[in-house]
Amino acid sequence: MTTLSKKLERINEIRQEINKLYAELNPLKQEVIKHMVENDMQKEVVKLSETHIATLKWTIEKKIDYEKLQRCYPDVYKMGLKPVFSSTQALNSVSSKLLNKILKDCYNTNMGYKLDIKKRGKQDEKRRK
Repeated sequence: MTTLSKKLERINEIRQEINKLYAELNPLKQEVIKHMVENDMQKEVVKLSETHIATLKWTIEKKIDYEKLQRCYPDVYKMGLKPVFSSTQALNSVSSKLLNKILKDCYNTNMGYKLDIKKRGKQDEKRRK
């Protein structure tokens, strides 16, 4: 086995290990979020270590449902195709008002808390007081 193939094999092993760790990490984060919400800890700063803290952040994510866009508005979807859908590209063929209406119809909005883990700083000390 060449040195290059060994390195590539090691890269693949590391990627697989990272994927396993994320598969374990994500459900744990969801359990922590659930616990903090159920115990009315949304504004709490939780110390993880001497250098890191965790807080909850309310987030709203808007993502375009490209499958719905392709299914319900195939012409607009085709107009916006580059390697991926581009609203700028689609604007070459349809008015901005119509495109905004179509994209708004295809948005998926996810709202909820996310666990924010970051290094402790002076601002965080002030928040705790």
